Amino acid sequence: MERSHRSCLKYIQALPRRTKTDIVNSLIGSPTLESHIDKNKLRFLGQLCILPGNKIVKIVFLNRLTSYFDNPSVSRGFIPDIVRIMRKYNVFNILETFVESGFFPNKYSWKQSIKKHVMEYETVKWRERTTSNSSGVLSDYRMVHDSLSTFNLWTLSLANRHLIHECRSAVYLIGRYFSDTRHIQCHMCGFSSDNIILHYLYECTYSESHRHTFWRELQLKCGHELFRKFTSLSIYMQITVIFSSDSNPLQAAEAELMQLAVVCLRYVHIIRALFKVQMHV
Repeated sequence: MERSHRSCLKYIQALPRRTKTDIVNSLIGSPTLESHIDKNKLRFLGQLCILPGNKIVKIVFLNRLTSYFDNPSVSRGFIPDIVRIMRKYNVFNILETFVESGFFPNKYSWKQSIKKHVMEYETVKWRERTTSNSSGVLSDYRMVHDSLSTFNLWTLSLANRHLIHECRSAVYLIGRYFSDTRHIQCHMCGFSSDNIILHYLYECTYSESHRHTFWRELQLKCGHELFRKFTSLSIYMQITVIFSSDSNPLQAAEAELMQLAVVCLRYVHIIRALFKVQMHV
């Protein structure tokens, strides 16, 4: 199920099939499928707990719940499973309070609490995985997108529908740039590179004329000062800005950043179209 879920997320974001799972999930702000299942189980628990006391379902549930607390060695069934999930997301104290006093949060409060605790847990685990990545690639990715929330290019595409194709191209290149570590030879110029996307954007002679156009557009439309700041960055920081229009290294006004984003996205879209056949290798 997790594999199918990941495939669906890759498909709807038009990401390459080799894209790392933590990148796929974070770009669309989606935690694991397991967490979605856990949330539904916790919501079901909430429905049981707030049922009137004279309902047969509630009576059966309370009998099983008290039996488990009397003999917690039982390891199978709904109650042990829900206890494990509540401990996992640090909400077990709510169930303990319910057993002791009969108090349980209302439906809305419980849903909000579940959402908050599950997302906190998933975010912590995501940060741990991306920080401890042995190759360091995911740590570099966090310079472009540092949270388990919807990526800013998807948000930008919703507000500016004319940029949807450019945003999709940028997201595709992000997936390739931070996931594909194969040593690939460029079919256009014959140069071999460990990061073929970096080669397309900065080195390939086949895209040289488009690269010169990009630099001219950047200077003309974004102004000399922003152009100077951008070109003074290292190549890897420039890649960060191209993919995310991150204001941190540039300290530019919102209008300038928007213009920068448009210029960068159009360049990325041209590069994606130029090397589209080879990118599917």
